Amino acid sequence: CCCCCCCCCCCCCCCCCCCRCCRCCCDGCGGGCGGWGGGGGAMPPNKNTKQATVKKKVKPGDLGDLEFLSSLSSEGTTDKDVHRAVKLFMEAREKKQKDVLISVGEALDRLCADTTGLMLVKEAGVVPTLAGVAADVYEAGGKHTRKAVDALCRGTIAWLDEVDPIDFMELSNLMYFAHELGGVCEDVAMASLTAIARFAHHRPEHAAGMLQAGVVRVLHALVSEHRSPEFVEEVFSILYLLCDLPAEAVYEHVEGEMEILTTVVEMLGDGPLNMRLQLAGFRLLGVLFSRLRAMSEETKRAIDDTGAKDLLIGAMQKLKAAGYPDQAAWLHVVAGRALRVPA
Repeated sequence: CCCCCCCCCCCCCCCCCCCRCCRCCCDGCGGGCGGWGGGGGAMPPNKNTKQATVKKKVKPGDLGDLEFLSSLSSEGTTDKDVHRAVKLFMEAREKKQKDVLISVGEALDRLCADTTGLMLVKEAGVVPTLAGVAADVYEAGGKHTRKAVDALCRGTIAWLDEVDPIDFMELSNLMYFAHELGGVCEDVAMASLTAIARFAHHRPEHAAGMLQAGVVRVLHALVSEHRSPEFVEEVFSILYLLCDLPAEAVYEHVEGEMEILTTVVEMLGDGPLNMRLQLAGFRLLGVLFSRLRAMSEETKRAIDDTGAKDLLIGAMQKLKAAGYPDQAAWLHVVAGRALRVPA
C-alpha cells in the first residue's frame, strides 16, 4: 500500500513539473503558437534567414560586332575599322564583356602580325589608348584587357627585331614605339635598346638624328621604369654610344634632360658591388661631363651638385681597401679626368 501511494505521488509530481515547463516555454514565446501565452496564429518568419544574392549576368557582345572583329586582318582593314574596334574594346572594358575583349585581342594579334597592320594601328593613333589599359588589375578584368596590349607588344617586338638600320626613315617609328610601349613592356624596351644600338652603330648620323628626336628623354624614362641591373647597364652603354659625338651635337639635347645625371648617380650609388654597372655608369658620366663642362656656368654648377665626383672617389677608395687596386684604376681611367679626380 505504501509503495503504491509513493508511485502515485511521484507520477503526479512528474506530471505537474512537465506541465509547468510547457507553460513557461509557451509564456516565453509570446503566444505565437496559440498556447498558454495567448494569441493564436502562425509563427513569424525567421529574420536571420539569408537572402540568396542573384549575380547579375553580363550581356554578351552583339553578334554583328563579333563578326566584324573576327573579319579584321592586315589586308583590307581601314583606319575607320581600327577606330571602331578600339571603341568596341573600351565599351566592353566598361561592361566586362569577356567575349568582345577576347575578340579584339585576337583581331589585334592578326593586325600586328606584319608591318602593314602594325603601322595601320600606329597611324590610327590608338596605341596610347591601348597602352593605358595595361595597368588594369588582373583580377578585375585585366586578364582580358591585357590580351589586346600583349598582341600589340608582340607585333612591335617582331618589328623592332627586324627593322633595317639602313632605312633611316624608320627612326621616327622606332622612337614612337620605344616611347609609347617601352614603359609598358620590358621586352619592348629591351628590343628598342637593341634597335637603337643597331642604328647608332650603322652611321654616326643616325645617332645625331636620334638625339634630335629626343632619344635621351626616352631612355631616361625607360631606365626610370625598368630598374633591373642588366637593363640599366644596357641603357648606360647605349647612352654612351649616342653621346660619344662632338660637344656641339650633344650639349643641347643633354642640357634639356639634365635630371638624367642625377638618375645615373643614384643608380650607381644603389649598386656599389656591381662592377659592370659601375664601369658603364662612370664611363657615361665621363663622356657627358666632358661634353658639358665647356658650356655655361649654370651647367657646371648643376654637374657639381650631382655628387658624381664624391661618388667616384668613394668607389675607388672602397676598391683599394678591398684589395682591388686594378679595378679602382679602371674607374679612374674612364671618368677620373672628366670628374677632375686626382689619381
